[in-house]
Amino acid sequence: MLANIEYWQSVYSSSKVPTFPSQFSVFVQSWLSSNDASIIEVGCGNGRDSRFFHQMGHTVTVSDQVICDDLQRFAMARHNFAAVETSIVDAVDSLRHAVDFSKPVILYSRFFQHAISESDQLSMLNALSKVLHKDSLMFFEFRLDGDADAPKEFGTTHFRRFQSAEEFKNTLAETGFECVYSCEGTGYARYKSEDPHVGRFVATPNAKGHLRLVPTVAPVATAHVDEKHWIHGTCTTQTEGLVAVKVDDITMTHVPLIANADGTSSKFIFRPAHCLVSSLPVNYAVSLVLPCGTTLNVEGDAPLGTGDGTLSTKLDDGYIVSAKAGYLFRPPAGEAGWKEQIFQAYQLAREAVADIDDTSDLFVAYGALLGQVRTGDFIAYDDDFDAGILVDADSPAEAAQHYYRIVGVLRERGYVVETSSSHLGNFYLYIADYPPIDIFLFYFRDSTKELCSYNLAHQCSKEVMLPLKSALLAGESMLVPNQPDALVAAIYGENWETPDPHFQWNMTPRHDRLKHAYQAASRAVENGEPIPEFIDPWLPKKVAAPAVELVAVAASTESENLPAQRSLEGLDLPTETTRLTTP
Repeated sequence: MLANIEYWQSVYSSSKVPTFPSQFSVFVQSWLSSNDASIIEVGCGNGRDSRFFHQMGHTVTVSDQVICDDLQRFAMARHNFAAVETSIVDAVDSLRHAVDFSKPVILYSRFFQHAISESDQLSMLNALSKVLHKDSLMFFEFRLDGDADAPKEFGTTHFRRFQSAEEFKNTLAETGFECVYSCEGTGYARYKSEDPHVGRFVATPNAKGHLRLVPTVAPVATAHVDEKHWIHGTCTTQTEGLVAVKVDDITMTHVPLIANADGTSSKFIFRPAHCLVSSLPVNYAVSLVLPCGTTLNVEGDAPLGTGDGTLSTKLDDGYIVSAKAGYLFRPPAGEAGWKEQIFQAYQLAREAVADIDDTSDLFVAYGALLGQVRTGDFIAYDDDFDAGILVDADSPAEAAQHYYRIVGVLRERGYVVETSSSHLGNFYLYIADYPPIDIFLFYFRDSTKELCSYNLAHQCSKEVMLPLKSALLAGESMLVPNQPDALVAAIYGENWETPDPHFQWNMTPRHDRLKHAYQAASRAVENGEPIPEFIDPWLPKKVAAPAVELVAVAASTESENLPAQRSLEGLDLPTETTRLTTP
């Protein structure tokens, strides 16, 4: 796909492409009943059609993997014209920061569907189905299979995918849209000597498709705030959708309903972080709006705590609230120089952990790895950079010993390390003048064939993780697991390819048990106390070993106060010769 992007960069920087409106844009304008619509063009190219819509009086937002310089200048000079440069799979989520999807919009896409893969098309439509207002309209025009062998003005060396009209209409239906108009043939998109065989489609959100996910009656049985100020809700039916979390009239974020293991109910949870609570007003009311539209009030005076009242201003300034962790943050990926700083911080962090005994090299993890596998770039709504180190342990207790050992070594080396009493599986490494690196500790449990962090267990083999290898993230070389796509599938589930800014971990009783055992072991190590025994009921029962005679051996003075360590021998960790050059 990179070669395809470079191809179009060269095309749009030349004078080859037309600048006058396409026939299709005039067709769409004739369909609209007014000149004040909110139009989104996906795959805008040089902006020939979006400029036409702007001239007609519409508010226009354009999106593409590459926004040419001339179109960027055009957008910057106009208050009702915005340009969003984004990857294909993150396009819809990125547009949410520029477009009000609570109101009807016009989605316009010309000669774009044949320029993306089938999986990208499916991801795009699935994402749109979750955000579009029911009265929105979608207009598509692109080459169909009847054009596969026809001559092309712009050659045949770059990527094109040809599908039939029926295939596309079936995909629309499968993703929750109804095709209300379609036609195909030649004569619709003539350019010079070329008269391609194209299809035109008009679609709208399918009301029946939405009813599939939204119950007709309010399903919530309970909602309460616990001692940690977390909001919990339980639904009496297995319901899908997003719950809006509001303070007064301000919608802070949306959290997903997650199916319970019993198959008959659902739950949701919102965990406000301190940075969010400190921005809340002094007096306010919290409410939850369910997918069916029912509002559920959370009773009690300021149940989440109070702050300085800056929440509304910060949201207007581009801050967002993370559904996963309740953080109030401004997505840094779009800030000038952030990516370059992250790469330099990563290299310095690698130097920091280098040569720590029984510890792997530093690799890209979690959200950063998900972006690398999806698009080769950072996720637009991620709030920091996740990295990981691997140790050899088979229980939370052994992992906790490694955790405090590594943190201690880093502090002895003069680094600033920030840990949390409630989140003992990762730590922030601070290097002056650079963004912090969020480092997670991973370990394999040979007994269960799982890769674990402090409260998550992912079923996979060691070969998925090791040996580490180099890969490009935002154009820079970083270390990633051996099979990164398999690892993100194990971590995020079968829908990992579809961007979900409201993603939350579905914490099972087993995950909670691992977390609590890890925390108990961590505190014991920190306080110099005996580590509690960890009993994992999910482990296979072991056959009793034959009795052996025990011989007492005096412990050496040097090691009697050190926690027992396991060797990384057998994990095939990279040696010094495989490390990347650091600045």
